[in-house]
Amino acid sequence: MESFELHVDQIFSDNMILPAGKSFQISGAGRAGSTVKVKIASDIKRAIVKRDGRWTCRFDPVIDTRS
Repeated sequence: MESFELHVDQIFSDNMILPAGKSFQISGAGRAGSTVKVKIASDIKRAIVKRDGRWTCRFDPVIDTRS
């Protein structure tokens, strides 16, 4: 069985601050045809890695409910 990895672009990290009130995307690289699942809070997005090895998941604005 061939091994492969999925990568998130270096700009993204644990505990990073997301843009308030704006949509955003998370992107990275992997083996073409692989499925990517990204979860932020309770929002889950999926993408398929394209032939060029890139994937992107677009998220709606995150609303801070800690008021």
